[in-house]
Amino acid sequence: MIGMWRNLTKVSSVQVATLFGMLLVAGCGEGVDTKPTAKVTGNVTYDGKPVTGGSLMFSPTGGSNNQPGKAGDATIKSDGTFTVTTYSSGDGAVVGQHRIAFMPPAPENAPAATPGGAHSEAPAAPFAGLVPKTTEITVAKGDNKIEVELVKQGPPK
Repeated sequence: MIGMWRNLTKVSSVQVATLFGMLLVAGCGEGVDTKPTAKVTGNVTYDGKPVTGGSLMFSPTGGSNNQPGKAGDATIKSDGTFTVTTYSSGDGAVVGQHRIAFMPPAPENAPAATPGGAHSEAPAAPFAGLVPKTTEITVAKGDNKIEVELVKQGPPK
């Protein structure tokens, strides 16, 4: 027993740090339910023109054991194109049914203070009040090209 203790006390701090790092990395993988993804790219338009900003969220709606998978997201580029990312850059969305949501870009200018401390009203975010015309899509294995058309949000039903 004493011999074993002597050997343990000779462990360097580098070895301890390495072991701790390996345990940490191994532990981070537990509980992460990675599901197969498929590449998803496309265009976002409103009134026939490219939407020049904002983002899309692809939320899986199906799946086994009530665990549909991780949501993917995409930043809309200035030309209206997007590529979905779920686990790593550009990997796509989880294969299966999804609900799509659109988040408009933030307004460019914050409200300015006027003399006396009053604030002018904030400008509306570009594309505010728009929603995808089709909110449910299917991501299939392989490459998926999706056209997202935005429309004005109607009154609540």
